[in-house]
Amino acid sequence: MNDGLEVIKSNTILFTIELTKNTLSDWIVDDIVELNKELGSYPILKTEFKTNQDIKRLKDFLKREVKQLDADLYDSCLEELTEIKDDLKWQNSEDGKLVLELENWVQNTRRIIMNEGWNSLFVGRSIIDPKQLNIGGFVKDEQQVRKIKSEVEKLAPPVYPNFYLEVEQKTNCY
Repeated sequence: MNDGLEVIKSNTILFTIELTKNTLSDWIVDDIVELNKELGSYPILKTEFKTNQDIKRLKDFLKREVKQLDADLYDSCLEELTEIKDDLKWQNSEDGKLVLELENWVQNTRRIIMNEGWNSLFVGRSIIDPKQLNIGGFVKDEQQVRKIKSEVEKLAPPVYPNFYLEVEQKTNCY
């Protein structure tokens, strides 16, 4: 791969990452249950938090059930609640909605590309600007470049992608 394409690829997120936290960590739930086995039967510990009211209910539960058992664990829970609340705020923001939509589009497009046999392509959000979409790699000819661009357009990306498609150079072996 040439150096320019390698730089673009290295600045593109090529793996799935958890963008938002919406549940308590397993280790925290395990520690809570270890303190009091009965608490393991409370569904709120495994709930996916979608609103500030959900978070408030959990905070009240933790204050009532965990604070007096283990103050350090309670503080860890509060730190996670802050992270969950911040993520909830972000995912409801204009930027958050766009980035989440982009990430869903990227995941679906990667599956389609694999099914098309275009294994030399990469698709992902830019590390530098997560609202930017990068599609690149080597292709066999200009016809394939046009086909890929046409197929991507049919998939209706949330933002216009930056294409970094290069035609492979054929070398003669003697």
